[in-house]
Amino acid sequence: MPVSKNGLDHMVKRAAKNSGVSQWMNVTSHSLRKAFESDLRNNRLDVKDQEFLMGHILPGSQDVYYDKSRVEDLDMVRLL
Repeated sequence: MPVSKNGLDHMVKRAAKNSGVSQWMNVTSHSLRKAFESDLRNNRLDVKDQEFLMGHILPGSQDVYYDKSRVEDLDMVRLL
């Protein structure tokens, strides 16, 4: 049975409280996911392994977010 976002957030808050996190009310499923992602990146894990562990179905599916050439293209347009 699927869990709603509110149900998931409730479970995450309860787990944080039971774990002794002092600011457990501020913990959400999204903040937990972002902390996990940050930990993967900081430990220099291979990008493909990061994507797999983050649940990205298609390898390279996040490449558009890190495409530096797109940012440069935007800067060129701004200069014109």
